[in-house]
Amino acid sequence: MKASGSTVGTFQNVSKTILVEVPCNCCDTFTIKNNTATSHGGALIASEEANVYMSNVKLENNSSGANGGAMYSTASKIEIDGAEIKNNSAVKYGGAFSMHRATATGIVSELTFNKITASGNTAG
Repeated sequence: MKASGSTVGTFQNVSKTILVEVPCNCCDTFTIKNNTATSHGGALIASEEANVYMSNVKLENNSSGANGGAMYSTASKIEIDGAEIKNNSAVKYGGAFSMHRATATGIVSELTFNKITASGNTAG
């Protein structure tokens, strides 16, 4: 997946908005907003052992019915360089991000932030 200068908006009642399963430099100057997931990851899910790099992104007004209002990660490495993350919500944990468990090979979720503005994110 490669998106540049794009806006993804208004996916309602979906279980996964964007699913990343392989290493990628996914998002550059990218907006994901107004999405609702019935389970995890209102805007994005990074599944096991995905390495995701995003820069200059906006994750806004996304919600999940469980964990990770903006993003949910399972045993993935996420790097975000420049982002505005606001007004995302989760019913359980991680209004903005929720990072979970290790794989059988011992890989754990890892999140690196650089130049991030976060506000108004809520959970539980």
